[in-house]
Amino acid sequence: MDLRHYLVAAFGLVILAKAVWAILSPSSMKRAAEVCLSISGKVNTLLGVLYMGLGMALWIVVLANQQIVDWVLLAFGVSMVLGGILYFRHERIRGVVEVALLNRENAFVRLLGILMVLVAGALVWVGVRGW
Repeated sequence: MDLRHYLVAAFGLVILAKAVWAILSPSSMKRAAEVCLSISGKVNTLLGVLYMGLGMALWIVVLANQQIVDWVLLAFGVSMVLGGILYFRHERIRGVVEVALLNRENAFVRLLGILMVLVAGALVWVGVRGW
């Protein structure tokens, strides 16, 4: 396995950790989201630039190779750059988090966690399998 496979497996493990958190303690996840929303705009801008930089680094990795694992990394890279752009618009992040997480019942957050477990499992499998 090379760096690409480790990256995909790492993304899968991060998603798995968040999924377990969402399933076991959705109210704790909501509180953490509220804390993140209270961070100042300058910190959000810095996080956005960092997120976008990491996403672009993944694009470079993908352009050098062409396998399933590369397309998965490309998808993460694109989502990270787009997600990084959101950090420049704090009110947009707040709106997305409120609609997607804070205004939902704990059962919905647990369902999201279960879906995240499935995605994480697929990512770890692709990463370890070496596609």
